[in-house]
Amino acid sequence: MNPSPLTWQERREVAADAIYALWRAVVIRLRRKLALIHLPLDSSATVPSSQAAEAIVRQVTRITALFFAWKRRRCFYRAYAIAYVLRKRGMALVLNIGNRRSRKRRRMRGHCWLTLGDELFAEDTNPHDDYGTYMGEHDGMIRYWCGEG
Repeated sequence: MNPSPLTWQERREVAADAIYALWRAVVIRLRRKLALIHLPLDSSATVPSSQAAEAIVRQVTRITALFFAWKRRRCFYRAYAIAYVLRKRGMALVLNIGNRRSRKRRRMRGHCWLTLGDELFAEDTNPHDDYGTYMGEHDGMIRYWCGEG
C-alpha cells in the first residue's frame, strides 16, 4: 500500500475544509441561490502535487459519500467541496453547472463537474456530450451550461 502524500495535519485540514464546504453547499441548495457560491482562490498557496491533489479528491469524495449516502445524485456537493478545498490550496478549478431538459420525463436534469483550465478534473465521463451549450461564467470560478436530451 502506498503511503499517502498528505500528512495527518493536512488530512485534518482537508477534512475540516470539506465539511465546511459541504455545509455551505447544503445552504446554497436549500436557499436555491447560486449567487451564494463563493470559491476562494489563494494564489499565494503552494499548489499541491498531482499525487496530493488525487489524495485530496479521494478524501473529499469519501466524506461527501459519508454525509450524503442517502442521496443518489450528489455531484453538486462533491464538486463544490473539491473545488473549495483545492482552490483554497491554490488550484484554479472551475465549477461547471449544467442543466438540461429530459425529453422522456419532461423534467430538468442537472450535473456539476470540475475543470482545470479546459480539461476535465476528477470526472469519469465527459459531461459536454449532454451539456454542450456554453451559457457564460461568473468571476472565472463558475461556468454555466445547458443541453437537451
